[in-house]
Amino acid sequence: MGMAKIKVVEESTIENLVRELIDAKGEQVILEVAEGTFLLHNEVNLRLLKFYAEEEEKEILVDTNDAELIGLAHQIGIAAKDNQGPLFFKEKLETESAYQRAKIEIAASPETNNENIEMGWIHWPGRLQLAIVFALFSLVLACWWVLQPRAVILVYPKEQTLNFSTVAQIGTAFNSQELPAGKIPAKILEKDNRIKVQTVATGSKIVGVTPAVGKLTLINSTNQPVVLPKDSVVIGKAGARFLTDRDVLVPKRHTKYQDGIAIGEEYGRAEVGVTAEKKGTIGNQPGKSITTLDGKHQRFLKVINSAPTRNGTDKRVAVVTLNDVKKGETEAKRQMQLVGNEEISGLTGQEYLFLPELTASEIIRVVNEPDIGAESELVETTLEYRTSILTPLTDDIAKYLVRKFEESIPEGFQPANRQVALTAINIGPIADNRAQLKLNGNGLIKGVLDAGKLKDLIKGKTKDEAADLLTQQNEVAHFKINLKNNAKRIPNHLFQIKVVFPAGGQK
Repeated sequence: MGMAKIKVVEESTIENLVRELIDAKGEQVILEVAEGTFLLHNEVNLRLLKFYAEEEEKEILVDTNDAELIGLAHQIGIAAKDNQGPLFFKEKLETESAYQRAKIEIAASPETNNENIEMGWIHWPGRLQLAIVFALFSLVLACWWVLQPRAVILVYPKEQTLNFSTVAQIGTAFNSQELPAGKIPAKILEKDNRIKVQTVATGSKIVGVTPAVGKLTLINSTNQPVVLPKDSVVIGKAGARFLTDRDVLVPKRHTKYQDGIAIGEEYGRAEVGVTAEKKGTIGNQPGKSITTLDGKHQRFLKVINSAPTRNGTDKRVAVVTLNDVKKGETEAKRQMQLVGNEEISGLTGQEYLFLPELTASEIIRVVNEPDIGAESELVETTLEYRTSILTPLTDDIAKYLVRKFEESIPEGFQPANRQVALTAINIGPIADNRAQLKLNGNGLIKGVLDAGKLKDLIKGKTKDEAADLLTQQNEVAHFKINLKNNAKRIPNHLFQIKVVFPAGGQK
């Protein structure tokens, strides 16, 4: 008996293995399965190899150390190479044991007449029994031969992606019992936060740095001396105000004599230092420009600055304007829109479905510091806000999609798995904590194959006619027709047609 070997590696396919099995030279074929190869862990693949081995009148053995594969092979009647020795030895022992038991029984039985024994073997009834047994065996063999399939059809189901769309409503008033009707319960998630934004002030103004100083001359035209108290106010041009530095006594008017003869009168005079009330260059007054004394003493005294007042200085400082405040608030609102969705996305996590179109932001309070007109290079805007989102549970969306996917499957197909993908969402009208969603999804479907239907379809047809008919079946992806003895037609008897589904999908 010849023997052949076929190596099964990761890159092997069931079609190539079948081809090698058919072409193998030898009545015994050993499948050497490389370690880490799982192609034959599929029961369908093993049965397919066994079927072709029986068709070619060959015996297949599995050579592997994989206990799981050995067990699977034993379940469907394929032996493992490692088990052949022990199996043969066991059979031999059983045979010998039976033979030995027969010898023991003969030895223990009473002595018989050898002539009678020999005559029993040549009687006609014994030969008749042998002939009947042979005839029955021939009949069984003939029936077996007749019942053997004359056509083997390998059919693979079609797998394709099914796209579908549906409409659903989400709302806080819905519950899970309304899910089949397309009403999905939703929840409002909220989060409060604040944003601080600093804006450079664009306004400016001139402010005094140092006050102007100078001296005044006080003139008293009365007959009484006059005391002018400290911090008395004198006024120059453009309303510039000055304060006296100290209390000062201004003498009274007196008569002027020359050689004992009165020649005129001389007013009383006194000098006092003054400091501008406001800092800045406004206090730098020219000479003879400060002429007004404020208060009750102006009835008695006259004032004048003989020399200009000096040393008043200014500088330009930044000032907060209305535009600066508006700019800061605009920037804070822009940042609120940017970070608000990100914050609410983190709040939904994996449990809820994040839909940016269903988010809303509400401003609680806006504070600007300092106020408009204040001297400052920066204005700080603090915006407090609340972000909310209307969101359904992802599990509820998934359940609804699976339901609609199964309703969309055409006749002759079934789901290939339970995985349905959500590909797009369009948001419809939103009102009263409700929203309409248009959902697009897809899933994988597989053709449902019916062996009886396919046999009825192709029986009695030529190979080409059968191929055309199978091609027209939507649920069939591809197929292979094998006819024995170079036959031209598919048999008319259904029992002579064998349909095999290597990839499953049978009804």
